[in-house]
Amino acid sequence: MEQCNRCSQCKFVHMPKSQEFSSICPSKYQSRFHASSAGGQVISAYGYHNKLIEASPKMIDSVFACSMCGACETMCKSHMGDNVEPFDTILEFRAQLAEDGKVPETLSNMVKHLEQEGAPHGKRDERSRWAEGLDIKDARKETVDVLLHIGSGQAYSEKQWDNLRFIVKLLKSAKVDFGIAYDSESDSGGLAYEIGYRSVADKLAQEWADLVQKSQAKTLLAISAEAYSAFKNVYPRLNKTLSSVRVLHTTEYFEELLQQGKLSLGMKNTGKVAYHDSCRLGRRSEEYTPWNGEYIRVLNTMAVTDTPRKVNYGNDGNYDAPRQLLSRVDGLDMVELERTRQYSFCCGGCTGVKETYPEMADGAAQELLREAESVGAEVLVSGSSCCQANMAAAAKRSNSSVKVAYLFDLLADSIQEGA
Repeated sequence: MEQCNRCSQCKFVHMPKSQEFSSICPSKYQSRFHASSAGGQVISAYGYHNKLIEASPKMIDSVFACSMCGACETMCKSHMGDNVEPFDTILEFRAQLAEDGKVPETLSNMVKHLEQEGAPHGKRDERSRWAEGLDIKDARKETVDVLLHIGSGQAYSEKQWDNLRFIVKLLKSAKVDFGIAYDSESDSGGLAYEIGYRSVADKLAQEWADLVQKSQAKTLLAISAEAYSAFKNVYPRLNKTLSSVRVLHTTEYFEELLQQGKLSLGMKNTGKVAYHDSCRLGRRSEEYTPWNGEYIRVLNTMAVTDTPRKVNYGNDGNYDAPRQLLSRVDGLDMVELERTRQYSFCCGGCTGVKETYPEMADGAAQELLREAESVGAEVLVSGSSCCQANMAAAAKRSNSSVKVAYLFDLLADSIQEGA
């Protein structure tokens, strides 16, 4: 915390294309106060840790209105390398506030529900209702090559069930040996971890890791971008291993199936489409490597690590597979937003922000719709159902000319069985 030099680069895109779309931190963009930025939260964390300040309601709001998108980490690393750890600091700050009982009630109730039902909402015995009549293998009883993790957001949202059934249909068409864990599937644990409840996250992650091992699956296929991010970025922080299983998101796996000729794409209506890099599918899907070294001070001034460590710049997220899928569809005119890949602007709809601070989630989504309009996009596509739902609701509220689509919704009319 002491190594943050207050440069404010955590708030802005590295080398922006325009001043209009130069902001990178959705909570700072909305609140207009430094306290909401990563640099501001580091100051708050320092003061709270050293008992210089108390956890006032406004300070708690400034911490938990953050969607944990990780943009601050990417921007900070671009300028400061590994000298400052804004994202890890915020994670530790939240963990301390959770331990002290200083978490907004809406979020603490979500975590209680996670503990009881394995999901932030809905009942455990209703988790697999979407799969009724689909005759999907039960990975709890049979071995499978591919274990499909659905995710809480889609499992409990009837609006998403058609997408889930479409994905199942494609897997069957490609003759993939896959299964699901039905009501034994739990939330990945990523949400509890990011809110600050480490023990709940650890329990959920261990339950799922044990089930993955028991299934003997070679590939863990995540539909949820949030779960995908947790498997890659949170599980190493919890010291959880998924054995030798390959962790892929559906965008990566279906691109593989297309390359192998097991599926094909046909014609789609012409239109300008922009792809939004959601945080969990993008920079937050970069694999985290634990490090147990120490910082040492050289020349009485500069802090350096005593052993080498991997620095996450956000470069190795899942950026290409979704674009490759869309580029295969004849008739789609792909345009890029100003803020893309590791510099993408977060929609603000995840990590409980939409439920706890709806105006924050709406404001971030409206900013993305404005960005899409500026590049002439008719459709804004997301590979995250959470992001799609938040941005679609925002578009409806503002009567935006931009339609928001889930990636597999867009592919549904054009993807076909392979020869």
